Amino acid sequence: MRYLPGEEVTPAEQKFLNTDPRWESMNAHDRGSMRDFREMVILGIKGVAPRSQNFVKAFEVRQEKDEAPSAFLQRLKEATRKYSGMNPDDPVAQGLLKVQFVTKSWPDIQKKLQKIDGWSEKQMEELLCEAQKEYVKEEDEKQKQKANMMVAAIDEITKRRLRSGDSSKDKDRGGHKRRPGKEATGGMLPLWKSGVF
Repeated sequence: MRYLPGEEVTPAEQKFLNTDPRWESMNAHDRGSMRDFREMVILGIKGVAPRSQNFVKAFEVRQEKDEAPSAFLQRLKEATRKYSGMNPDDPVAQGLLKVQFVTKSWPDIQKKLQKIDGWSEKQMEELLCEAQKEYVKEEDEKQKQKANMMVAAIDEITKRRLRSGDSSKDKDRGGHKRRPGKEATGGMLPLWKSGVF
């Protein structure tokens, strides 16, 4: 309970005594002192009691599709610290983190980690290393797929041009048909053929 400056209040020494104050519940002033005392005790308990732990919120973190395993582990550690009040480096928390890291990883990484014999006994660094390998492998496959799609698109464009009789070799940059003897120079004659020398 807070009071404004200048407001008439009972000093703390009278409200929170070291001896029995002999308050009477029938006396209005004493009832007010008892109420204030009760509120001070409750506020004091709330102030020193640890915050409630919310393990559900701490472990609802999941790895996002394109998130690196190291970034996911960092988010998991932060959520553990914030919502459960546990130190992520504590051995008990490490055990919980390992389980959450394996079970909440992206499905491909999760399968890879669960195939490791005795994964729950492995160090967190080993699991992170294996997850990172799988992540890099997936990224490499994505890059290969993109490259293959580009090659296929170029092949398709080339086939269409050949079918339509439109060959870029026979035309210059302006789309005009090239004259014989000008293929290698981009439409210009070499100096020795131009008559300059």
